[in-house]
Amino acid sequence: MVRHVERRSGDQDRLQHNTKHQQNGSANPANQAKPSYLIHTQPQQGPQSCVNLLRKASLPKPSSSSYYALQWAAIKQLQLRNIIEHGGDVNADNTRRQLYTGRRFEGSYLLLKCFLQSGARVEASDLNGYRSNATRVNGMFFGMGACNGKLAKIGYSPILLAFVIVLIVLFINSVLDAPNFTKVTAAVALWGWIGVSLAFASLFMFYRCSSKDPGYIKPRLERYSSKGVDDTLFSIDPYSSPLWTGNWSQLCPTCKIIRPVRSKHCPVCKHCVEQFDHHCPWISNCVGKKNKWDFFVFLCMGTLTALLGAGITVYRIFTGSPIHPSSGRWMHHMMTEHLGAIAFLVMDVILLIGALVLTITQASQIAGNITTNEVANALREKRKSQQMLLPPDPKKDGVSMDDRTGSSHPEGSEIGRQELLVYSHVSPHSNIIFNHEFSDSLQFWHAICCHAYVASIKSGLFHGIPAKLGESYAVVTHRTQCWQGLEQDITERVTSGTKYNVLAIIRVHGNFSEATGVQATLRLENPGFATDYLCIGRKSTMEDIWEKLEGSFTLTSLPKRLVFYLEGPPPGVNLLINSVAIFPTSPCDSGEITSYFPSGDGSIIRNPFFEEGLNNWSARGCRLSLHDSMGDGKVLPFNGRYFASASGRKESWNGVQQDITGQLHRKLAYEVIAEVRIFGNSTGAEVRSTLWVESPNGREHYISIGKVHASDSEWLRLQGKFLLNGDVSKAIIFLEGPPFGTDILVNSLIVKRAENLSSGLPPMLENVSFGVNVIENSNLSQGLRYWSPLGSCTLSIAKGSPRLLPPSIGSIGHYEQLSGLYIVASNRMETWMGPSQNITKKLVLHLTYQIAAWVRVGPGANGPQIVNLAIDVDNQWINGGHVQVVDEKWQEITGSFRIEKQPSKVIVYLQGPSAGVDLMIAGFHMFPVDRKARFSSLKEKTDKVRKRDVVLKFPEVNGEDASNTFVRIRQLKNSFPFGSCISRSNIENEEFVDFFVKNFNWAVFGNEMKWYHTEPERGRYNYKDADEMVDFCKKHGIDTRGHCIFWEVEDAVQQWVKSLEKGDLMTAVQRRLEGLLLRFKGKFKHYDVNNEMLHGSFYRDRLGEDIHAYMFREAQAGSLSYPLRE
Repeated sequence: MVRHVERRSGDQDRLQHNTKHQQNGSANPANQAKPSYLIHTQPQQGPQSCVNLLRKASLPKPSSSSYYALQWAAIKQLQLRNIIEHGGDVNADNTRRQLYTGRRFEGSYLLLKCFLQSGARVEASDLNGYRSNATRVNGMFFGMGACNGKLAKIGYSPILLAFVIVLIVLFINSVLDAPNFTKVTAAVALWGWIGVSLAFASLFMFYRCSSKDPGYIKPRLERYSSKGVDDTLFSIDPYSSPLWTGNWSQLCPTCKIIRPVRSKHCPVCKHCVEQFDHHCPWISNCVGKKNKWDFFVFLCMGTLTALLGAGITVYRIFTGSPIHPSSGRWMHHMMTEHLGAIAFLVMDVILLIGALVLTITQASQIAGNITTNEVANALREKRKSQQMLLPPDPKKDGVSMDDRTGSSHPEGSEIGRQELLVYSHVSPHSNIIFNHEFSDSLQFWHAICCHAYVASIKSGLFHGIPAKLGESYAVVTHRTQCWQGLEQDITERVTSGTKYNVLAIIRVHGNFSEATGVQATLRLENPGFATDYLCIGRKSTMEDIWEKLEGSFTLTSLPKRLVFYLEGPPPGVNLLINSVAIFPTSPCDSGEITSYFPSGDGSIIRNPFFEEGLNNWSARGCRLSLHDSMGDGKVLPFNGRYFASASGRKESWNGVQQDITGQLHRKLAYEVIAEVRIFGNSTGAEVRSTLWVESPNGREHYISIGKVHASDSEWLRLQGKFLLNGDVSKAIIFLEGPPFGTDILVNSLIVKRAENLSSGLPPMLENVSFGVNVIENSNLSQGLRYWSPLGSCTLSIAKGSPRLLPPSIGSIGHYEQLSGLYIVASNRMETWMGPSQNITKKLVLHLTYQIAAWVRVGPGANGPQIVNLAIDVDNQWINGGHVQVVDEKWQEITGSFRIEKQPSKVIVYLQGPSAGVDLMIAGFHMFPVDRKARFSSLKEKTDKVRKRDVVLKFPEVNGEDASNTFVRIRQLKNSFPFGSCISRSNIENEEFVDFFVKNFNWAVFGNEMKWYHTEPERGRYNYKDADEMVDFCKKHGIDTRGHCIFWEVEDAVQQWVKSLEKGDLMTAVQRRLEGLLLRFKGKFKHYDVNNEMLHGSFYRDRLGEDIHAYMFREAQAGSLSYPLRE
């Protein structure tokens, strides 16, 4: 640029010399001619090097085209702000009427703001002075000559009118009243004259469409009429909302008015038309808001008339001729005797095809509330956006991407790398967002109850902030609500079942001290139903950097209207949007790529530490609040500054939840970590984390992740893992559990990919003392040493327990005698309270430990009690075994467990009976088991029990002695039943299915057949899971046992059954038998009629001693005599 200016230095000297003469009042035309020519022709040619020539220039003479210097600069889009800042007087008499009007005429309205902010005054005399120039130039650019203009205005309407009149005449004379045809019947004549009537009615509608105002937008000059001003440009308020917010497409440079949304200027009619559809040359008029329906009726009537005329003509041709159509002379006869009818038919079919296509097109557009002009714009923008999505070439013309955007970042910098990263997954033909980089101002975008405009290098940057990509970005201002932002309708561009990834470059600007979030949201609208909102991504950002917001979504069904929008910052904070891309995931994309890119902690939970308030969180049937402290400052956050509380809980499932739809992948293990606490319950309560998922077929599943016995005195960590075997369409994770009235406090919740455990072989174990009890002081010879109460219960020692070891221990070679002492846990206020012992240093990894003990409950128990041996491994609960205890008798409890990861703390404890019931334990043994020796022992027993000699006798073969005959025996099928319990979720796991069908030939269902699963509420049945599992077993040739029709244990009976009176309960039992046995008749080899009759007595206590016999008898009758079991 410097060398170019130096070559023009002579011109610059002459410019300064003549400028000095002008300032001194010199009027020598000879001296002014040459500089005037240079100062105008150079900007007219448009090189950027001429900017310096225009600085401090204020020539009173226009160029030969009646343009002044600054006006040429505006038209050629030179650096006006630079010129003005270096002395260009925007209000000088010789320039002020050119600055405002000259740029407007050219059609780039973003520079209007530059003029106005620089102090340009807009006066009536300025605008009227522009009239002659504008009119002349308008004719030069847009006029096509007087003759062409008139022909364009008339269009093809005379041709269409003549065409229709000719058709009417031909139809009457050559079809209806043709002398060479047979006389028409009354029916044909009636339909024919109906067609003629419709033709004249169509002509009337043709006249209405042609002559009716389509919706011309007229300027408002009333308030200027008193001043004698009739120039419509003066009526524009430059500070009106569309101008000030950057919606320059609403300004018409020809009509000089602000037009409504969806309007357009018609160059033929030379008017702006409201809800412009298209200019139709066949009616010589535009189709707009006021004649849209007239035009549609005209098309419908024309189509019906043409169809009726064609039908009658074909009928007359084939039935009205004396010569049969099969005759060879029929065609010649038609062409010579009925040429008029043939001509009418050909012309009518041509008209019919055109009218039918237009009718269908208009009908579909009216149904979708869209115009032809908007369809054309959308197609054009789609083609344009496909090209613009290609990342800029940093090597092109030797300019880096940041040079292209005017940024000061060097080529190859972090911003350049991030730009390539944003587009690395985007196909140039896949982005469904139109005008994604705001290169066409705000076209296709709409501000949501706020103001928006586009900032760029040419129009002026917002507070000097450069764009990260491209040259422009959208600025959303005057936000008074968090949900206000920028939206785009994407209804017609999304397909169901397809996964879409979202990438957006965003930034915030305003007065705030902490990180604030920007959220991408989908609004799903269905008439007659509540509007749904789906959060698809969120990003925390600060004021000084551009951030990348990412997310994804998949819709199983499409709403009537689907809108994408960006929202989120607090009121008063400006939202800046540089680029938006939404693209479908390629079928070859790896399933390992997550749809939501987690934050630094790896969590897919948005706002996991409540740093952004309660954004992305919601209450589950209760009230959700944010706190920095509770209880007069006694409850403070464990981490960070805030925590949430779920209060007003009336059910155990009430709590806090977050929708994580689209962020989980099948076959990937996830780990859940939460810091939780309770409030309002001094005795403690269980808090559970649960995942609710809905599969694409609408099936719902609840997956228990983990639980912890929370306290009101300290924060505890809740941990768990889960894995999804099948695809899900919706997923919500929530915390629940405590009884009603107890608040759940959550300080943080993180869900992240679980670490992959090593698949190598376990280490070689040496010097292991198999069979040695790791429980200290198990015989209580040292009193309560090593034992401690869990909770506030009291421990004591009593005498009178069994002296023999539990049978499961004696069976593996232990024969020692017990002391007869046992521990009594009394004053138990909660079910989890009982005796405990720390065994952290006693355990060895990868060893299987067997547990056995004698347990008993004290008096006061209401029915059978469940006693559980629990192992607390780093606050994660493991079930070591459980048993149901009845009637204060000693029962053996057994179980086993295995630890694969080094723990920091392990506690074993006994729990289970109801609060207030004493719990007793004796002879507690926990010892490592030699698995190889154990399997050898089991194999030996198996060989002894299952195997025996088989004698095959062959007296003769084919009548001969068989003593020398070779016999080969091959087992084709294993008749011995190997079975396993399966659940509905198992059959979605391909690896499980493959293993199961190869190793088992029998199956029993876990819970899917139980009454509480098939009828959780009275009259609401759910046999879908059981049906699918039966079909699965049948497909793979696996026999099944029906488990179970009833369950005698009261805890396994649903609440509505418990509430029934005796007569209603008997009726319910009968319906259960009839319904289940009839539905699965012939599908199960045998049934478990009543489960655990020795451990419970629910039905016997309510329906009498004979109820068991009744159940078996009815089940036998309804199951085709299949075996029945308890």
